[in-house]
Amino acid sequence: MYSGENSQAHTLFAAVKVNFFIRLKALLDKMILY
Repeated sequence: MYSGENSQAHTLFAAVKVNFFIRLKALLDKMILY
C-alpha cells in the first residue's frame, strides 16, 4: 500500500541529490576557471 508513495519520495530525493551534485560540479568548475 505504501510502496507507491515510498518510490515517489525516493525518486524525488534522487532527483534533488542529482540536482545538488550538478550545481556543486558547476560551482567547482567556475572556481577552477577563475
